[in-house]
Amino acid sequence: MDTKSTSALVTDSEYEIEVYLILPTPQLSGGRAATDSRVLLVAARSKSSKTQLVPWPCEADLKPRDRVSPGPALKAEIYDGEKYDANSKICRWSEDLSKANSVFMSSGWERVAVLEPLPSSVNITAGFSEPVRPIQALAPVDLITTPKGKKVIDFGQNLVGFVRLKDISGPKDSLISLRHAEVLEDGELGLRPLRICEAMDQYVFDGGPATSWEPTFTYHGFRYCQIDGLSETFNILGSIEAIVCHSDMELTGFFTCSEPRLNKLHDNSLWSMKGNFFSIPTDCPQRDERLGWTGDIAQFAPTAVKLFNCVGFLKDWMVDVGHDQSRRNGVPPYVTPDILGDAGIWSLILPVAIWHDVVILVPWALYEASGDVDILQENYDNMKRWIKSIPRDEDGKQMLWNRTSFQLGDWLDPTAPPDQPMDGQTDPLLVADAFLVHSLDLMVSIATVLNREEDAQAFAQESTTCRRQFSSEYICPSGRMSSDSQTAYTLAIVFDLLSSDEQVSFAGRRLATIVRRNNFKIGTGFAGTPYLCEALMRAGHGSVAYATLLCEECPSWLYPLTVGATTMWERWDSMLPGGKVNPGEMTSFNHYCFGSVVSFLHERLGGLQRVEPGWKRFRFAPQPGGGITSAHVKQLTPYGWVSGQWKVEDGGLKAELDIPNMTEAEVVLPFAAGDTTVVLGGGHWSFVGEYRDRMLWPVEAIAAFPSLEPPDRQK
Repeated sequence: MDTKSTSALVTDSEYEIEVYLILPTPQLSGGRAATDSRVLLVAARSKSSKTQLVPWPCEADLKPRDRVSPGPALKAEIYDGEKYDANSKICRWSEDLSKANSVFMSSGWERVAVLEPLPSSVNITAGFSEPVRPIQALAPVDLITTPKGKKVIDFGQNLVGFVRLKDISGPKDSLISLRHAEVLEDGELGLRPLRICEAMDQYVFDGGPATSWEPTFTYHGFRYCQIDGLSETFNILGSIEAIVCHSDMELTGFFTCSEPRLNKLHDNSLWSMKGNFFSIPTDCPQRDERLGWTGDIAQFAPTAVKLFNCVGFLKDWMVDVGHDQSRRNGVPPYVTPDILGDAGIWSLILPVAIWHDVVILVPWALYEASGDVDILQENYDNMKRWIKSIPRDEDGKQMLWNRTSFQLGDWLDPTAPPDQPMDGQTDPLLVADAFLVHSLDLMVSIATVLNREEDAQAFAQESTTCRRQFSSEYICPSGRMSSDSQTAYTLAIVFDLLSSDEQVSFAGRRLATIVRRNNFKIGTGFAGTPYLCEALMRAGHGSVAYATLLCEECPSWLYPLTVGATTMWERWDSMLPGGKVNPGEMTSFNHYCFGSVVSFLHERLGGLQRVEPGWKRFRFAPQPGGGITSAHVKQLTPYGWVSGQWKVEDGGLKAELDIPNMTEAEVVLPFAAGDTTVVLGGGHWSFVGEYRDRMLWPVEAIAAFPSLEPPDRQK
């Protein structure tokens, strides 16, 4: 429900509550039942010194003065925007009580309608997520006149929120319109990625003195705002600012290094997380979607808990995931809240990997960050129900996914056609089975933490069987994968699916070769991207990991920076190299999932790695490479700030580490004479030693077809 903060005075005998709200325009956005026109007011009351939430009003509560009147917000919802008519503004009690009472008693006010009482089985509870708030204001950086003569404001940052107008005036009934978009295309506002979303706010003047206005019941994802209706002589740049909004989470992760492009990549990931952690973890903030897709957050949660304190935010959302799962025969939803009613395949109960693994992957990430065992306990039954719901072969011998099951695979693999994002180069069943083994391994750990010994043994046996069957199905004795792709080898290495050191060595070499032959460009989608650099590092190919991280060709993490991106994209090529928007039907310029590489920046380049849940024990083990000469990473933990930094100069390595009290750190520093390893307690520690690069740099790409020209004629 869209709501505005209310002013209320409640006594033992009477109350005065003022509520300003809007009935959203019912619409189907992209086949999704986006809004509901019913309204429910809930009031907190004190009874026996306890606060409870009850539906209000009920028939017995109504007084003759309980009335309702249309207000100035003629239209409002998150997709199409808000239209406000200043001519219909109502004086409110909080502004002028005597005038308000006079208006209130006029014939324009009608008695309120009362909904049917809620069933006794409905338990209304307060959430415990951080509220959405206006966080900061951004001034415009440029006023653009487009080829068609339109006035477009550039705020210099793709953001989520709304535009505030200051000191504006106009003739009575004249209209000012604000149209929002993330990009420009051919010099004009790029509206195609919004699909049927209007993203337009409008203000109708009453002819009065200059005033300020901002929308109340909507938000947009945008960098650019086209403004129509203001006088040509009006100071547009001085009368407009963008208000950034998101759930008010505390920033907990900081990173900086000597490579400015990686600092910008980290910043872009921060902005995308902020913009999409908007009451729920949405996929995107701009088009006719903005839904809590489970696959996105399942993969991003380990990174999210590093950047912001989002434990309460995601813990709250997981309650809703569990509710939706209970209505789907134990299968988690694709989105929560689950409003995909008539959305084709998305409305069917079709179990898939990654998206539905959310009930395991997200609680585990929250537990690792916080050390809060209750998070695992609260979600444990839902985890077990999901594992039980996974379709296996009917003969009971095959423990992997049913061979005919529907899967989304390595979603948005860059080789997939624009309108077939699931049609990547890695076998979708290989991806699903890899995540099945990973989820079972986590279930062993979770059951052990919760002292469910029988469950832990059962999950361990199931994991062993699935791992053996995975090897038989997808891995040759040498270690070559049936899908010879970046994602296949990445998952096999990171999820420990290879059965011998020889297989691990081969898989690492093969992964590095594939990446080098691709000129260090990305070849992974949702499934493989969070783990690609980590897999290369674990397999002993750190230089290839850094070359991939620093690649600027499309597709890569840094390519978007070359065309001005300020957030993470949904596709590796949401904006094509020639400046055109990707022709795919879904093209967002604010999707956080591919920003999961930030974990690699924190853990490998910066060197801070959590060892025990809640950061009771951690490791500081920086791995310099890629020509990067310094890095600094800070993490707010339940015990306080951890700070680690290092710098290479004049043949030496200097490092500093701050360890909170009641914790300890394993320190592993790559000095020239060999790794120096110590375990330290709370305090500030400094280290100095001789340093020599261990990684070959620069590392060269491998030509797919060696040149036939003599060496002296090759370019």
